[in-house]
Amino acid sequence: MMGNITTLSRLYNNVLIDSLNYNYLAGTNATNQLKSVTDLSADASGTGYKTGTGTYVYDANGNLTADNSKGLNISYNLLNLPNAITGNKTITYTYSAAGEKLRRISPNTGVTDYVAGIQYEDNNTGTSTIAFIQTEEGKAVPLSTGGYDYQYYLGDNLGNTRVTFSTKTSPATAVQTDNYLPFGTEISRGTITNPKNEYLYNKKELQEELGEYDYGARFYDPVIARWTTIDAYAEHPDQIDFSPYHYVKDNPIRYNDPDGNCPICLVWGAELIEAGLVAVGIVGTAAIIVHSHIQHVNSNGSPVMQQSTIERTPIVQARTLSPPGSRAGKPHTPAGKKKVIDDNKAANDGKTICQGCGVETTKPEKSQKGVTPPTTDTQVDHIDPQANGGSGTTDNGQVLCRGCNIDKSDKVPAPAPPAPAPPPPPPHQ
Repeated sequence: MMGNITTLSRLYNNVLIDSLNYNYLAGTNATNQLKSVTDLSADASGTGYKTGTGTYVYDANGNLTADNSKGLNISYNLLNLPNAITGNKTITYTYSAAGEKLRRISPNTGVTDYVAGIQYEDNNTGTSTIAFIQTEEGKAVPLSTGGYDYQYYLGDNLGNTRVTFSTKTSPATAVQTDNYLPFGTEISRGTITNPKNEYLYNKKELQEELGEYDYGARFYDPVIARWTTIDAYAEHPDQIDFSPYHYVKDNPIRYNDPDGNCPICLVWGAELIEAGLVAVGIVGTAAIIVHSHIQHVNSNGSPVMQQSTIERTPIVQARTLSPPGSRAGKPHTPAGKKKVIDDNKAANDGKTICQGCGVETTKPEKSQKGVTPPTTDTQVDHIDPQANGGSGTTDNGQVLCRGCNIDKSDKVPAPAPPAPAPPPPPPHQ
């Protein structure tokens, strides 16, 4: 399953607002890249996708360079981050060498500077002032009379901002409310007072003119539920079977994404599947039927339905990054363990050999109460111990028999002895 959505329907207030058909490049050019999306709904509310057909164009690195549905053309820097957007809107971005966003220039807000959590804006006046200071819980907004209005975000289980509270009055008052469809399309926003809060879905900054969210590593389009550029971890064992453009494995009810790379699962309880819950910050019930990819979310008592179907396509490979330290302190995934065992077999004529003592290991049997497993059971363990922050990636995995794995515990492997010094040169004759 690559995770490419082929059809997607959205209902809001019992009205079909989207009936999307996704068309991907096929034949010799088959990739995970979109060719077009067609909305067959007749909804004219402006919520969701623009009725009609939108086309998409990508560059050789897998970056979306033209979005006909929005009338936009996008160019990228060497880090595959968007630095100029033209067409219906003209927006420019400036980044540090590490890819951190430093400046944004747009027709709506003028120049916006980002400095260590402090956001400056000139609002097209030519004079930049502090708009707010971002914190983990909300933001501090300067008051014209001096001091700050400390505003707090009330989020849901996935970190989406649902209510923004102001504390400059007592009791605190709601200054903004936001509600979303499962993949992040905003369906309502109310009680807005300036400055407007744009840190919304997954608490990421909404690029208002684009209708996309900036996650840091890349931009996300919630209307079509896809990223605009490929996942830098596309060839990681956890991601290899998924499209590099998919959003959280097409399961936005259970997962969120911290930075635009690999998704993180937020444990919401096993009862979530095929069940209804009332969560803090969510009005009504939220439920999911994972296997059929049907999600129902009620907001303000209004039914919302979103349905997806999935297809398999080849993966597009444009850039491969496997940064050191990924999965630091984490266990090996099932796919990662299989890769370690397969590599061991390939190096030992189809046998699994313990890298500790050299004995041939055996496939583990199902555990039985009161029966001690044999010491030759095949096990995969970290080379650099997990307890010490060792990575759960395949390059830090080794095959051990159960006996060696027990003896190893969390010991760091001893360094190899230094090579003997070369003999001195013969005396000059």
